[in-house]
Amino acid sequence: MRSWMRETRVIIGNMQFESPDFTIECDVNFGDDDDANDAEIKIYNLSRSTLNRIKKHEPVIINAGYEGDAGNIFLGAVLNSKTDKDGVDRITTIVATDASEAWNEMEISESFKAGTRASQVLDKILGMTGLEIGALDLPNDVEYQRTRTFKGKLRDVIKRIARDTGAKVFILNGKIFLRDPDEGGTVQFRLDSERGLVGTPERFEEEDYEGYRVTALLNHRMTTDSKIRIESETANGVYRIKKGKHVINDSDFYTIAECVE
Repeated sequence: MRSWMRETRVIIGNMQFESPDFTIECDVNFGDDDDANDAEIKIYNLSRSTLNRIKKHEPVIINAGYEGDAGNIFLGAVLNSKTDKDGVDRITTIVATDASEAWNEMEISESFKAGTRASQVLDKILGMTGLEIGALDLPNDVEYQRTRTFKGKLRDVIKRIARDTGAKVFILNGKIFLRDPDEGGTVQFRLDSERGLVGTPERFEEEDYEGYRVTALLNHRMTTDSKIRIESETANGVYRIKKGKHVINDSDFYTIAECVE
């Protein structure tokens, strides 16, 4: 694919930056662990007035893809930014996180009577946060036998309830997901040598999971818990994306993912 077929658009607050008008580089990480996803964005040669408008907590959206098939790969907020000189260029690096201020900073102190189920606790707590629910499908909707008080940072409280219920928890594009660790979304598309697959998937084994590392032409549909059908010399079948990253720079325009059965 030639670079002119690529589309990258970064929106920060009410400002919009598009390639090729701006030189833009992005690394967008995603995964089903309990840490928020993050993005590192580099934009070249911004004016001083523009730099002064990039502030912490400003909303960030990244849309990317090939001509006619671009979509959202990140939704979050500015965490920090800095600008450095590199020869004649001035490079602004923006770090953004895919989590609301509530997820990172909100303090919870709520008590629930004996007999309350975990789903009821989550309904009340999440209803206070403004976080949109992407999925709430607990493997074990435990009933707390004694009065329980949940106190602490919102993210720590939610992680505690997730452990109680055997669920994984992650934030994706401003939504919170709690579901069975082995479950994901529906099958979205097929990936093969004619439909974006780059090279041959490689088998890997981690301590608690195994699968295939896959590289594809950048595809906004490839994200946490997406299910894809892979047809290749090594991997064949339906796989769930556990973690990965989108990479955008002058030479690379790829999505790299770890896929598990």
